[in-house]
Amino acid sequence: MRTLVLVTVEFAAATHFMMSLVMFYLARRSVQFLSQAWIMLLICLMYCAGLFFVATNDVIPQPGIMHPVLLIYLLACSYLLSIYPLGLCMPGYLQWGRMWGYAAPALVLIFIYSIGAAVGSNLANVYTFNDIFNSFLSGDVVLRIIALLLSGYYIVNIFRLPHTLVKNMQLPNDLIAYGSALGLVSLLFVVLTIRFDLVLLTIYMLLFTAVNMFLFFRILRPTVEAISYPDFRQVETPPTREEITQSEVDDFNEANLH
Repeated sequence: MRTLVLVTVEFAAATHFMMSLVMFYLARRSVQFLSQAWIMLLICLMYCAGLFFVATNDVIPQPGIMHPVLLIYLLACSYLLSIYPLGLCMPGYLQWGRMWGYAAPALVLIFIYSIGAAVGSNLANVYTFNDIFNSFLSGDVVLRIIALLLSGYYIVNIFRLPHTLVKNMQLPNDLIAYGSALGLVSLLFVVLTIRFDLVLLTIYMLLFTAVNMFLFFRILRPTVEAISYPDFRQVETPPTREEITQSEVDDFNEANLH
């Protein structure tokens, strides 16, 4: 089972890396692809960290219920993957300053956990629901619940913010499908944080990668549709070799004139 998880994490990392490379290449011509290129690269780096962890541990430990590392991963992905739909529905809304403001709750939470890890604070051991009730007043459990709520907040904003800030906003059907799929996959991950299972983890990573591939092709669609193709026409009789040769000569001469 560990080998299957290892291969799946490697597949997810490689796929996101490929998508980021394509986006960075397109960003050389249009800056609109740059933000999504960095997002795919950041997700790739998170999977690379997971790949390193799985590769260096013979046994994958049980993290318990709502482990902070899992919730921070969910929070980061929810924020990153909500940026493009909002930017598409409301062009110019998520400018540099607004992006930092939009990410501020998640950054504050990650900062608090980072400070706690730096000073050596211990995480609450939560393996049953009774442990949650017994440790409910501890700061660690409260932060876990806040991280879970923030993750849902960023996904819900894909649908909520456009209608709140723009009157009579009609979301494209493909973005509705993407937001719904992202919400369902995130809900699956919430189940995974409560009841950790390697099979469920593998299914989640495959579905998560598929959702991001859907977004990737959605972003590329206008570029592909803008590509000009030669006109094709049906002929009753095929051209002779001499006609084909003359046509190639004419095209060559015309190209040199321009």
